[in-house]
Amino acid sequence: VTGVQTCALPISADGQLLIGSTAAPNIRVATLTAGGGIGITNGAGTITITNTGSAFPWTIVAVNTALAVNNGYISNGGALLTHTLPGTAAIGDVIEIMGKGAGLFKIEQPAGVTIHYGGSATTTGVGGSLTSLNQYDTIQLKCLIANTDWSVTTASSNYTIV
Repeated sequence: VTGVQTCALPISADGQLLIGSTAAPNIRVATLTAGGGIGITNGAGTITITNTGSAFPWTIVAVNTALAVNNGYISNGGALLTHTLPGTAAIGDVIEIMGKGAGLFKIEQPAGVTIHYGGSATTTGVGGSLTSLNQYDTIQLKCLIANTDWSVTTASSNYTIV
């Protein structure tokens, strides 16, 4: 047959695939790489991809905490715990807090940052905050405008807004 090219395929190990590349040679044998919360098991003629859990880490905190984006916190203090939003965040970044300790929790913000909760908003900057009213209150905040505005997307209760 005219115009048909043939090539010898390399012998591959369990779970390897032919993967294209713009570099020479343009096809190589390789395995898939798992990301956060994903597991990959290679077998003879098979590849199994599984969910290994949440890629959203949770931390129990019993001290005042600088919050990090795309993290969850269980606030567990005997006295009021203050958690401070980061000064840098991308649109869509998420922070969640679940109350556990009897001391409740307060979310403070750095300079230039505002939290929007329904039709209300905190005072922009260092003086603004949200404070839980009940021991087991929960709240999810999502970055609305990079580095400056957060929106409460879910909350289990009302909060004191300053």
